[in-house]
Amino acid sequence: MYEFKRLEPPYPWSRIESCRDHHVFKSQAWTEHLCRRLGLEIFIIEISQKGGVVGYFIGERFKLFYTVVGSPFDGWETPFQGCSFLIDITPKQRSGVYQELIPWILDRKYCDYLQISDWDLNVEQVIHTKLRFQLQPGYYIDLTQSQDEILGAMYKSTKGQIRKIFKPDFSAFTIEKVSDFDRFIKHHYRQLVDVFEKQGLTPTHSEQFLADSILDMAAQGKVVAYEVYVGSKSVASCYRYYDGRMGFAIAAASYREYQHLYLNEALYYTALMDLKEKGIEVFECGGGRTYKEKYGPRPYVRPRLFAARHSYIITLRNLAKWGYYKMWRWISLFRKKGA
Repeated sequence: MYEFKRLEPPYPWSRIESCRDHHVFKSQAWTEHLCRRLGLEIFIIEISQKGGVVGYFIGERFKLFYTVVGSPFDGWETPFQGCSFLIDITPKQRSGVYQELIPWILDRKYCDYLQISDWDLNVEQVIHTKLRFQLQPGYYIDLTQSQDEILGAMYKSTKGQIRKIFKPDFSAFTIEKVSDFDRFIKHHYRQLVDVFEKQGLTPTHSEQFLADSILDMAAQGKVVAYEVYVGSKSVASCYRYYDGRMGFAIAAASYREYQHLYLNEALYYTALMDLKEKGIEVFECGGGRTYKEKYGPRPYVRPRLFAARHSYIITLRNLAKWGYYKMWRWISLFRKKGA
């Protein structure tokens, strides 16, 4: 049996970030950024057992037509949050925490709808329980492997391109690690516009929206970014967030006219090796689109837990999700016509 208590500020961020299963999307920097950007409320639960604190649940709360706790929620550009533990915990015990925590949150009417994605929770741990879930597929790369093993797992063509790029006599372009993030944001956004134009669209977010996210994370040392230059012109860029033992692919962009130079492959591998040198153990590849397979990742499927105080709320949530993505599709098309 576990005991739960909702915490109020100031939150014990140093203890939360000391957990073995901590990662960047459960950090103070990201949580506060997310709440400031989207108008959310920090929602943290202290988890105790036998009188001692063993972990924390990290989420955010908001109210629209009904009250939601997301850890995380759709549209937040946050793949995983969930619980962090100060002690070693088995997969079965982690599942057991959620089986007690979710009813506790709903019974106390902290929210009407709850959604959780926890990287360290596997489908096998919830499939024979009463927890409701959807499947969340994707890819990851094990960075505890050697450099040769990581490169060896990539498609033959991708591996060949990367080896060619990193030969001493290669001079088609140069790769630079970013130190000036204000300049990087301007370059990256222009390249992003070019990527979206190829699909007849415009970027989902504004340049300022992008800047707020990157600068907040850069201020805390939780982002690595690289640019490719042909001469003095930045033609491709990427950035990744990281903390604890995990790194996450966030975004990459390049001008179409230079893509024959395999710029994205060069950036991907460079950032990957940088994260490995920093001691990152797991790199989440940014979802489950199959083009990522060329980098030799391993597939995963995680459960996205959800629960509601009333069944009709789940129907409302599904309608809201459909409407959200439909809305952004129309907004993007409208921006394109007005450009």
